[in-house]
Amino acid sequence: MTGKYLSSDEAMVVAEKATQIVKAAGGDFVKEQAVISKIYDTMPQFRGRPLWKALSLAIDKHLLKYTNYRGYSYDKAAAASVAGTSLYELPKKDDGKEHHFYPFVANWFLKNGNCQAQFRKGREWGIPDVSIVRGSSSVESDELELITVEVKRGGATVSDLSQAYRYSKLAHRCYLASDSESDLVKLREQAERMGVGLMAIDSKDPNQIRELLGPPRSEPSPISLQEHLANAFDLVPCCLCGVWFERIYASKKESIQGTTCIVRKRATGGPDVCRYACPECEEVFRLVKGVRPLRW
Repeated sequence: MTGKYLSSDEAMVVAEKATQIVKAAGGDFVKEQAVISKIYDTMPQFRGRPLWKALSLAIDKHLLKYTNYRGYSYDKAAAASVAGTSLYELPKKDDGKEHHFYPFVANWFLKNGNCQAQFRKGREWGIPDVSIVRGSSSVESDELELITVEVKRGGATVSDLSQAYRYSKLAHRCYLASDSESDLVKLREQAERMGVGLMAIDSKDPNQIRELLGPPRSEPSPISLQEHLANAFDLVPCCLCGVWFERIYASKKESIQGTTCIVRKRATGGPDVCRYACPECEEVFRLVKGVRPLRW
């Protein structure tokens, strides 16, 4: 096919149509060519144009699930997870500052499901404005992907783009979001070179957010990644099975048993190292000397 590639908005429209087609078939497997043919029949404006971007988007947003040799199916479990996602409460008044946009950006990702979101509170320097962590769908391994968003209000500059790029040290994907789409369009070429995504926020209706440019995946520093996941989300890996889980702090007042952890000294000095065990591996972990609950 040599037709024009789909824009981000067009891909979303086609992805939703593909989902409707598969759901209309009872949610069972529908061959890829059958889905594409049906889209061409019902949406002639896309006839002859490559649809891979839309179908990939449907999978990324957990609208559809793809299985080799069988085709696309409707992922009911993922859809239910998205429907039950708890969103942030939106501010009632606009104070004119950029942090007004934080919950809107966080909710934009949360609506896609299979993720958690946190945003910077107060004047925390060196912390991304909005952080999103999402898990993989692999049954063989447990990997997390961290996304950061630098939010700017009243325009966007090259300096803002550089600030968004700096978070690539700890995140797999980085975005710059602004309420000035015209400024973002001017920065697009530089953003592509740096590997930074662009998001346009409608200042009149911040619920309306569009992804102008998707960022490629990069590999951050493992230390920076794990520190940010622990500090922002309290997510830590189990040192026995490797699964990520949310650590819990002990509280005598509320009779809460903290996450089991083992503390060891470094050979080179410096702060002690903590290693955690998930609830399933906790009994094995208790056999090790120096185990103690994580306390406030």
